Amino acid sequence: MVGPSVKSGDASEHFGLPPGSVSWKQIEAICNQKGTSIQELKAEMGLAPKPPSGDYMTVPYVAKMLRLSERTVYTLARKGKMPAFKIEGVWQIPRHAFFDWVDNGGEWDYASRGLPKVKNPRGAP
Repeated sequence: MVGPSVKSGDASEHFGLPPGSVSWKQIEAICNQKGTSIQELKAEMGLAPKPPSGDYMTVPYVAKMLRLSERTVYTLARKGKMPAFKIEGVWQIPRHAFFDWVDNGGEWDYASRGLPKVKNPRGAP
């Protein structure tokens, strides 16, 4: 749910709608009625990634968060340029390691972080 109003005016561009379509007051009313946050409403509308629960994040979630294509995130993971590993063919991105990676400007040292470096079975660098 949304707390006290923090914004006023037009909210349209934040929801991918034509200018003047919806105000922050209307968004607040919708969120209060549904019992959700603005972020959850945007996720429900397909405009924002829904935060995953648990200690691991998905490639689609990380891609939306970084405003990159999923393909780029898969490439970073496959090349070992970001903290990620595969389990049963699905890339897993540890939440704590990801935020460490972001805080360090995209630099990552697997050995010092205790994560196995994933070897690409196709032999790509």
